[in-house]
Amino acid sequence: MIKYTNFTKEERNYWKNLHVNIDAFCDKWEVHQKKLTTALKIFNPSEIDTILKYYPAHSITKQNFVTQFASFLPHAIDFYCVLKFSLFNPKAISQLYNIPIRLGEIDKPAVFLKILEEHKGEGLPQVFLKLKKLSIGKGNFRYNFDEAIKEDDFPHFVKAMPLLVRNLNRIDTENKGYHFRSSSYSKKEWHFLLLKELSDVILPAIPENVRVVKGDYIFLTIIPEQNVLEINTKSKIDAYKIRQYLSFKRNNTLTYRRNTANYNAKKFLTKVVDENQITENLKLFDVEFRNTNLQKEIRVTDPSRKNDIIAELHSLKDKNIIKLDDLSEFKSLTFYYKGISFKIKIEENKWGQLRLNVLDKGKPKIELIDFQKQFEDQYNIPLNIQLKNEDSLVDIKKVTRKLFEHKTIQANIPEDVEDVLLDLIKLKLTDKPGKSAKRRCSQCRKITWEKGDCPECGNELFIEGDYIDLKPNPKGIYNWLFKVLFSRKEIATKRIKKQIDSISYPLIDIFDKKGAVISIYISTSNVPDKIIKHYQETGSPLLVVLIKYKEALFKDIIAKGFECIDITDLYAQKDNADEILSIITASILSQKHKWQEKIIQKGYNSYTALKNKGNDYHDQNFERDIFNVIHEIFLIGDRLGGKFAGIPAPDGIVSIQNYGKPLKRYCFSWDCKFSTAINGYQLRDPASKHRKYIYSLKKNDKVLFYGGLGTYAIISQNMDMTRYEEFYAALVKGFRWKGTVLFIQENQITNIYKLYKDNESLIQNEPYFFYSNIHALFKVIWKKNSIPFKFISEERLYNIFDKIKSHYMKIDKPFVFERTEF
Repeated sequence: MIKYTNFTKEERNYWKNLHVNIDAFCDKWEVHQKKLTTALKIFNPSEIDTILKYYPAHSITKQNFVTQFASFLPHAIDFYCVLKFSLFNPKAISQLYNIPIRLGEIDKPAVFLKILEEHKGEGLPQVFLKLKKLSIGKGNFRYNFDEAIKEDDFPHFVKAMPLLVRNLNRIDTENKGYHFRSSSYSKKEWHFLLLKELSDVILPAIPENVRVVKGDYIFLTIIPEQNVLEINTKSKIDAYKIRQYLSFKRNNTLTYRRNTANYNAKKFLTKVVDENQITENLKLFDVEFRNTNLQKEIRVTDPSRKNDIIAELHSLKDKNIIKLDDLSEFKSLTFYYKGISFKIKIEENKWGQLRLNVLDKGKPKIELIDFQKQFEDQYNIPLNIQLKNEDSLVDIKKVTRKLFEHKTIQANIPEDVEDVLLDLIKLKLTDKPGKSAKRRCSQCRKITWEKGDCPECGNELFIEGDYIDLKPNPKGIYNWLFKVLFSRKEIATKRIKKQIDSISYPLIDIFDKKGAVISIYISTSNVPDKIIKHYQETGSPLLVVLIKYKEALFKDIIAKGFECIDITDLYAQKDNADEILSIITASILSQKHKWQEKIIQKGYNSYTALKNKGNDYHDQNFERDIFNVIHEIFLIGDRLGGKFAGIPAPDGIVSIQNYGKPLKRYCFSWDCKFSTAINGYQLRDPASKHRKYIYSLKKNDKVLFYGGLGTYAIISQNMDMTRYEEFYAALVKGFRWKGTVLFIQENQITNIYKLYKDNESLIQNEPYFFYSNIHALFKVIWKKNSIPFKFISEERLYNIFDKIKSHYMKIDKPFVFERTEF
């Protein structure tokens, strides 16, 4: 066999480490021999002399070189390997050795001979490393040595590499093989190449099924002048292990420092489009947008500014097509500088973090450096570096939203993303990841998702595994938000379980000091139609907190009249309870204004319907109209009845407040009884049914929040009072409830409503006098009105009406005055 008789194992491994499969060439040399003969034709006589200098042979001359050299084993195969290596990236080799490229054409003979020279000088592994470095780019992970690196440390690092590989092989849990390939030395940089084995592939096309290793390269670069170690790998875990071992082996601590800079997107974009800031040297020439709703018919109407990009941007902003407040709107910005265009690519990673990278291909070096300096001086944003928003809340919101949107993420997440994830887990806003990933201590191997170092031994922790499972915890979010709001004395907060059509929904109800209320619902995706419909029908305020933000869903909730907020806006203020409270109170105020008008309209329509009942008027109309009228007067209420299918509950509840200081309130509940029969409504309900209503309401979360059940009323426009007297006696007999069971005529409700409407503006300006009297009217019953059952007499009602009217008549003075000169 050619490969065994002509090459040693070391020679073959040498070429294999350079990604040149010499075994395949030897096994099918008759095929490759013809390719070599064709390739030799490009060399001129002087270049042939150079080749023969490295491969001397008496029988081969310049005249017979092309026909004879391909048969000259093993030199022909060795030179063929040089050609193959050169053809991997001849352009990069040309740039590496300053070999001129004319009109895009590469001088291949010069490239081949340069690689041949390096090969014979045993410098080809270093060339391979340099080419790898160019193809891989800068290190993903950058660490700083605490102590200075000296020039004579290079041999010690070379010696440490095989030991590092052995350590990686020993501690790797996935049984991946690691190999040390080669190292390279220069005064500026030291290079080391490792291979992480991913799989073994048998290629049947190669004779004898040669085993080929497939894997990822791990590229290590030490920059002595900067005391920096760069590790180019996709795996955060591999980078961590390498850093730990080299720190221990060289007794020189390595610390992670990520180069970042702060930026203000609004200030930058304002300067870019501000005509007073634009100079002839540096001017915006063109832009590319990332995601917009641009339309083709958008044009700048001023003919003199038709091709002015600044005018275009202002026009698009005025039409609300772009916002001009976030750099991520743009894909690239192109500037003119001294007659040369420089394109700045705005790269956004999956976590919303930005970099402004200048595309410097083919640009003059001096002008490029000048442009970068001019750009950074004028706009105060560095190029080619990771950017952080000056307002850290912006970045936290972006990262949090991404974490809530994804079901799985790669384990090699940036440090700031890991911090947010650990905090979400700590607050129980997100469940702990499943078995796919573990956060393990590098020393004692303890698994923990607690923030910081290992609680057992104090060493660093790293995330082990390929993927992290993410699952938001709605219950945890509910509890966290309740806890934050419950701690505030400015509001009253209570957990509520609301029953709608036999389904229980967890909500948070909030009262402010002015008596306004709002319900908060935590939604994982779409809000159930039952909740939306119920709150629309009752005209009750609602704030939806979206866990997975969708703009379409957000707009839909707003369009239906409710408030909506992203959970990330609340989480970003987790350390500022005042700000969270301000967000909630703003929603309360907004909902109050939105729904009060609708409640007023519904109340007036129902009042008109009660006064003018038609032939088709029935009991459900009566229940709805009584609720709407009472709801407008007291605003804070909820409709029950049919909404609580299968659950014992009356028709509605409201919170009656006296608006005093301190505010006193109780819950008023009622059950409507409508009849058009001549002898009135025959109330045959068993007393046990209504006792069950009362017991159920006493324990109801919302009723307790509204002040506890104070009065339970039967409201009717046509009641058989004999039947009611029997019902009342059976209900209160032996009943230990201390509240008031009250009978109310329909016309008493409509008269109270008319009194309220006649003095509405005055009552809203000074609510205490009206509501304190109504507060007592439904709660405290005169003894003479308690036989044989409790009711509100017409005498007492009109006494209160006269008192209220006389009070507000004193206030309602016309704003008229006389001037003596007239």
